[in-house]
Amino acid sequence: MVNQIQRGFAEVNGTHLYYEVAGEGHPLVLNHGGLVDNHLWDDQFDEFAMHFKVVRYDIRGFGDSGMLKNGMEPYSMERDLFSLLQFLDIQKTYVLGLSMGGAISVDFTLQYPEMVDALITVGAGLSGYEEDDPEELKAKFAQMEAAFKGGDISRSVEISLQIWTEGWRYFALGRDLVADLDGWAISYAGAGRSASARTCQSHDDTQHRAGRR
Repeated sequence: MVNQIQRGFAEVNGTHLYYEVAGEGHPLVLNHGGLVDNHLWDDQFDEFAMHFKVVRYDIRGFGDSGMLKNGMEPYSMERDLFSLLQFLDIQKTYVLGLSMGGAISVDFTLQYPEMVDALITVGAGLSGYEEDDPEELKAKFAQMEAAFKGGDISRSVEISLQIWTEGWRYFALGRDLVADLDGWAISYAGAGRSASARTCQSHDDTQHRAGRR
């Protein structure tokens, strides 16, 4: 177990982000998925800290970080991460993200490529990627986004929980949906051009795969 963990709050972009830092070596930042917080990485944090200067944090609206509020200014999760790294005096890092955190990691890399030495994603969404979802599910996502943009945070959270915790059977969509769903993403305010569009124009020696396994 890690003996020394630096814990604190970074006041950035009109909110506060809770963070933990441990270990020495090249920085590695961990972006958690939706419906969870930095504790997603409990099993990995100590191990990573044996090899890297590892940073885990609660994304805005999660865990001990600042909550989303009615009337708040448009924000960018990628900008939040950039500001957190600046606060921690980290100029270069490896970036690892799961699910929603993977989508954030991809967008962060596209917006701040000079800061990223390696990008690792696990089950990541991709902003701008159009999935052929059933109409009922599309309607639920549209309702969730409309509630969020309209300032009804509680309703947006309620719909999100219906989607992700009550299961696909909540929508009576059956197994076909599970077979067809390989990923989805929400474009956050300030994200700019979608990751899907930008990666398609990449000229690096990189393969980009999306779709069914």
